[in-house]
Amino acid sequence: MDKEMAVKLRAALEAMDARIAALEHLVNDTIIGGLKSAAEEYEDDEKFSNFCDSYSEVYSPLEPAAAILYGEDYSLPDDLYEKVKKSEGYGSEGFDEAGTVNSLLSEIQSKIDALEDLKDKVEDKKDEEEGSQEEEKVPSEEELSKVFDEYSTRN
Repeated sequence: MDKEMAVKLRAALEAMDARIAALEHLVNDTIIGGLKSAAEEYEDDEKFSNFCDSYSEVYSPLEPAAAILYGEDYSLPDDLYEKVKKSEGYGSEGFDEAGTVNSLLSEIQSKIDALEDLKDKVEDKKDEEEGSQEEEKVPSEEELSKVFDEYSTRN
């Protein structure tokens, strides 16, 4: 084989190698990666659905207050699920999902209770202020007139 033919053959093999590498990238990263991502998303959606089915009775009474606490766009089930997923040991055999959910809900309940206590204190303070204003009775026109007459006759 002459040198010129060897150079052409080498260039053709390098071009084929580049095309094969591009195809591998397309298949592995784009197609298979996209399928894996879709499968993981589907699996996560299924787990979330099961999570909601399992714990909705437990967290649903707190949803209205949690929405007030964290804002209208807040989703208690989404937040709980994400926090449970981030918990140490999630997915392992000994993981106590129910215990973790109850712990997270008790934290939220504590915040709600603290706000309700604060609200009660504010309302009590308002009631006290209104009560003290009622105790400071403003004299009627008749009473003022009598007092005025008494003072004016003294002079």
